[in-house]
Amino acid sequence: MTTHAMTLPGNGPPHAGGCRGTGCEVVIRAEDVLEGDTLDAWHAAIKVGSTAMDAYLATYNARFAGAHAVTCEFSALPPTVHVAYHHSYDSLEAELKLANSMRYKE
Repeated sequence: MTTHAMTLPGNGPPHAGGCRGTGCEVVIRAEDVLEGDTLDAWHAAIKVGSTAMDAYLATYNARFAGAHAVTCEFSALPPTVHVAYHHSYDSLEAELKLANSMRYKE
């Protein structure tokens, strides 16, 4: 008889509060969110457009942008979004779609 080590779906280690992007293991915790990085501030930047979004990300996401995996679809979201929605892939995806729709609307 041969045994193999494996983890059944739903029995893996709990999500550590990090990024949920594809192949991404960067951990972003509430204490990593800088003062001023809030969902309201991020949404205000989105409404203004790509220039405001780029400035916002340069201010609040600079520390994490390079830490995400190359395959991570959520690397362009600020830490506050990762922390607020770390339990919901769908919510992160919705934030990304909102940001992309406003970025390419111009």
